Formats: sequence, C-alpha cells, structure tokens
Amino acid sequence: MLMPAYHGVSLNADAPSMLDRFGRIADAAKISILILNALLSGVTLTMSFLVRLAREMPRSSYFNIEVPFAAAKPRTLTDAGGGTILAPSTERKPLQ
Repeated sequence: MLMPAYHGVSLNADAPSMLDRFGRIADAAKISILILNALLSGVTLTMSFLVRLAREMPRSSYFNIEVPFAAAKPRTLTDAGGGTILAPSTERKPLQ
C-alpha cells in the first residue's frame, strides 16, 4: 500500500513526482500495489490522476478511497478506468 509522500502542508508532491515515485516502487517490488487516497496524506489524488496512474502503471490497479463523500468515487473510478481499475474500495469515516 502506498500513499503520496507527505512533507507538510505547503510541500505537496505534484503529479509527475508521484507518478515517478509510485512507478519506481512498483517496478522494484515487482508486485501489485494499492494506492491509498486519504486525507491523511495531505495530497489530493484526483480521479483523473488515479485513472492515469492505472493506465500508465499496470501494477497500480488497486485503490483505497478514504476521503469525504467517497461513496460514488469507486464507481466513477471504475467507469473511467475501464479494465485498468481492478479494485477500488471505500472505508467509512464518521462525519465531523
């Protein structure tokens, strides 16, 4: 399971940096990875970014969505990514 590197509120990773990092880890590990999309990371992973990640890196076809209002996001992600998205999931979080 991977999530974006977090360096503080003002030092968010950009899409090319995250693609590079996730790709290098997946290649080195030689196994499928699950990308964690969580508020805890401090980085917003958009649906378009997650679809791009799945299309460009076949080892990253699994996603765990832990953001507010996540109920529709797995279906949106699966529809947008077609066969490249194998397992989106959500974890229920209490509203605050």
